[in-house]
Amino acid sequence: MAIVVNYQPLDVPLNIQVMQRPHLSKILDLNFSHSLSINLVSNKDSLDNIIITNLGTREVNANTIYGSVEFFDAGGQPKTALSTISKAGQLISSIGIIVLIVGAILLLKDRKMRAGK
Repeated sequence: MAIVVNYQPLDVPLNIQVMQRPHLSKILDLNFSHSLSINLVSNKDSLDNIIITNLGTREVNANTIYGSVEFFDAGGQPKTALSTISKAGQLISSIGIIVLIVGAILLLKDRKMRAGK
């Protein structure tokens, strides 16, 4: 699992904890300031809780990305080819659903026309 946290202002300290279910074992407890990019190995069949806490006194604006390690390079940036493939899969699935709906509508119209004859 890859976790990337970018936030502003950078001088405010944050804490990240990753708790793994079902036993709530803590697999990461890290204080950081500036951006964070980290790769973790978690159990395949577990749910992970990620808690990010502001340790400073000022409000921060944070952007976080969680995902499979294969989608990020060593610098924590998304790999363009793999993220494009994942987006293409979503697009193709959406098109498939639309085609199914249109096909069902055409089938119903055809049955009505045949029943009317």
